[in-house]
Parts: sequence; C-alpha cells; structure tokens
Amino acid sequence: MKYSEDFNIQDAFFNENYKDCILCFEELIELDKENLNSAYYALLSTIGENDLFRGLSLIKRSKLLSSSDVSGYLDKEGANLINLLVEDIDIQKVVIIMTFINNHKDCDMNDGDMGLCFFEMIGSLYELGYKVSLIKELTSIGHMLFKM
Repeated sequence: MKYSEDFNIQDAFFNENYKDCILCFEELIELDKENLNSAYYALLSTIGENDLFRGLSLIKRSKLLSSSDVSGYLDKEGANLINLLVEDIDIQKVVIIMTFINNHKDCDMNDGDMGLCFFEMIGSLYELGYKVSLIKELTSIGHMLFKM
C-alpha cells in the first residue's frame, strides 16, 4: 500500500479493512507522520487480525508510541490505568490498547477467548471510572472485532 493523504485510517478500520490500516500506519512510521488516532486504529486492527505480535512490532517501531509521554504508562506489570485517567482521551485510548496487546501477547487464543478478555478489560475500565463514552466506544469496537 502506498500512503495517501486521502486514506482515512478510521474509515478503513470501520470497514474492517484491517490489513490496510496496519500497512498505512507502518508507512506513517516510516514517513514520521504518525499520530495517536492512526496508532489507535492500527493497533485495534492488529487485534482484529489476531496478530498481537505485529501490534508489538508497531509499538516498538513507532517513535510516538515509544515516547515517554505514551510508554511512560507501561511497566512490567502492565499499565497504570488509574494514573492514565487524568490524560487526554487519545492517549488513554492508545495506552489501553497497547496494554491489552502487551498483556495478551503470549496467549494462544482464538477470537472468542480474546473477545472475552477484551470485554473483561472494558469492565475493569468501567470499575476504574473511565468515561462512559470511552466504554461505549470500546464496547462497540469489541462487538465489531469479535462478531459478538
């Protein structure tokens, strides 16, 4: 795929065109044009493709995602999702998905098991006090990704 200014990664994601989302984000990394929105949908796309190792690869190669502003919330035990509540919604979304990928990278799961884990994560976010709008967004995305 050749990156184009006209390509809308969010639209491609909601059209379930996960491969192109991932390829577009890889090109954005190379062009140093990545942003939190494109990272969010690319990482979600790796979940949709059930390719968490590719998600880890994107995280490691991305200057944005490996910056201290974003990766500072990740530690060996996972992200501190409580401290993340004070951050911008875009950072929250990206770090939440990065955490999901990091926490499940070693699991050999089918889509149903991964879907269950995804919805358990959403339940935890609700208990921690995340905004209802974010909970609804992730729930809707979970239904799309896992056909639930």
